[in-house]
Amino acid sequence: MDSPRSSMSSHQSHYEQIPTASTRSSAAFTEFSDPDPISPHPTIRITGYETRLDDAVMRTRNTFDNILVENSKLSKKLDKIDQSLHEFQDVRQTVTELSSKVDDLDGTLKTLTAAIAGLERATQRATDDSQASFIKLEQKMVTLDVTYDDAVTTLTEKIDDAVTTLTGRIDGLEMVVHDGFVTKGIAIAEAAATAGQAEIRLNHRLDIVIASLSSMSSIEVQSWVFQLNFRP
Repeated sequence: MDSPRSSMSSHQSHYEQIPTASTRSSAAFTEFSDPDPISPHPTIRITGYETRLDDAVMRTRNTFDNILVENSKLSKKLDKIDQSLHEFQDVRQTVTELSSKVDDLDGTLKTLTAAIAGLERATQRATDDSQASFIKLEQKMVTLDVTYDDAVTTLTEKIDDAVTTLTGRIDGLEMVVHDGFVTKGIAIAEAAATAGQAEIRLNHRLDIVIASLSSMSSIEVQSWVFQLNFRP
């Protein structure tokens, strides 16, 4: 009858005939240590999967680190957008002040119109008095009309230019704010979804592997590892 030591030697020589993962790839391999003094069977330890799990965890951490970096960049851009919004408020204040000035100018124009009406009445009275006075007043009227037309034209051009400039700036700021929020919001959502899905898949695979190994006997584990080593 064989002794435990000779039985162990026969088992170990049998295991040594099985090609391990080191002869094919470093993804997973089986180590056989000396048998337990009480049990004649060798101790089996699976070491390759620890490295694969560590790599998966490291990739997940790198993904989260990249998300944090992108979040930091987004925070800086949001600060710039916030500054642009403050500038937009200043522009709106400027538009309000300009509107107030336009109202003042409208009042001035009404006053000027009233003055012109008064001059017309005075002209009519002067015409009744004498032809010479009428000619003088007519000359003054022409001069006043030219001055009035020039003033109105200049004022209208300045108001149009100011409104066009302010409208362009407001449209540009609105576009920057809208594009910044939409683009970065989508990027953050996609990155978070990718990281979450990767973590869920990793945890699910870990649970399956742990549950399978816990329910297997040492012989079943050995057979399972053998199949992994020779999987095409």
